[in-house]
Formats: sequence, C-alpha cells, structure tokens
Amino acid sequence: MNCSQTTGKYLRCYQVQGDTCKHCKRNATCFQQTGIRRRILGSSCYPAFYRGHERIGSEAYWRMMCLRKIWAEGSFSVLKREHSLSKIRKRGIPAVTEECLLSVMALNLKRMVKAILLLPSLLKIRVESYNFQPGSLFVNRSNS
Repeated sequence: MNCSQTTGKYLRCYQVQGDTCKHCKRNATCFQQTGIRRRILGSSCYPAFYRGHERIGSEAYWRMMCLRKIWAEGSFSVLKREHSLSKIRKRGIPAVTEECLLSVMALNLKRMVKAILLLPSLLKIRVESYNFQPGSLFVNRSNS
C-alpha cells in the first residue's frame, strides 16, 4: 500500500521485474515505457469493488436492491424534500459532510420523538386487549 502524495489516497502497488515476464506475449507492450520494471497502481477498494461487481444480476443482488429501495431511497427523498438537501449550500468536502450529517441527525431525532410519543398509545392498546380480573394471577385474552 502506498499513499499518493497528490491525492492523499492509499493505492495498492503491483510491480514485477522484467525478467519474470520474458516469455509473455504482452512483454513488448508492458515494458516499452519503463524497460526494467512494470508498476501498476490500483485503488485499495478494488477487491471489494470487484466482488460487488461480480454479484450484479444474481439473486442476492436483486434482493439487496429491493431493500435499498425500501431503506435508503425513502430517506434520501425525505432529506431532499424536508431538509433542503437537493441543493448543498456549503463548499468543500468537510463542510458538505457536516451539512449532510446535521440533516441526518435531525431526521433521526424526528423519528425518535415520533417513536417515543407513539409508544404510550401502543402500550395502551396492548393493555386494553387483555382482560385483567382482580384476584386472578393469570391474564386472559378477551378474544371470546
């Protein structure tokens, strides 16, 4: 792993000496610029990207796409509609990240408050569905 000084990203470095590839058909094209050594830099995320790319069209892929539509796309549409994320007002990656995280925190707080406020009414419905009899240690459902 090498850190690129221009971008600051970590890259995988694959390199081979020229004598290892003497009998390869592509030797002339690979080593024409360098002559001694062939060096290839690739993203550190490439193995994970490649594994994900192999899954496209499989049963697991379609199942995950359906779940993504349910979980992620709905949240993105709410963030764009109600938290003005369709247009970012800040510049720079750290500032944009901050704006997005604040919007997500606001969305989660609203969901948490809604869940807390709904909890007593859900418990009340659940308690009313049972028939409590004084002097009885057992709880009977009032289905009959």
